[in-house]
Amino acid sequence: MSSQLKKESKYFHKNQEGAALFLAVMLLGLVFVIGTTITKIQLRELRFGIKEDASTKALFAADAGIERSLYYIYQETGLLPDTCTSTGCYIPLTTLENGADYHVIVPRGNDDPVLIGSDTEYIILRAIGSFQQTERSLEVNLYKKIPPS
Repeated sequence: MSSQLKKESKYFHKNQEGAALFLAVMLLGLVFVIGTTITKIQLRELRFGIKEDASTKALFAADAGIERSLYYIYQETGLLPDTCTSTGCYIPLTTLENGADYHVIVPRGNDDPVLIGSDTEYIILRAIGSFQQTERSLEVNLYKKIPPS
């Protein structure tokens, strides 16, 4: 009987010789797939983060343009004397220290606002900020009281 057990154990051993190699290859394949998936997700998140940063800088540049326009308007100096045309006024392209830039458009101009009643004028300010290849814009509807003459 012992010779029969020896034959069976040899038979068993011969059938399992490649099992360890097969399991190792399967495990390495699984690790590779998981690693690739994690890498793809991280790269996508990194791209989103970079675009979000550019979007934020462009939005803040547009906000800087609006703030500059409001400063000029409330200082009673108008936007800039040489930047008005028949269609409106504008602040030309201005570059900020971080590389973002903006320009502001006042469609009817600050010298030709829409009058609402006898003591209020309505001015539209549109600012477009850009950083790298991303643009964001803001629009402000300004109601300004006309001082009595």
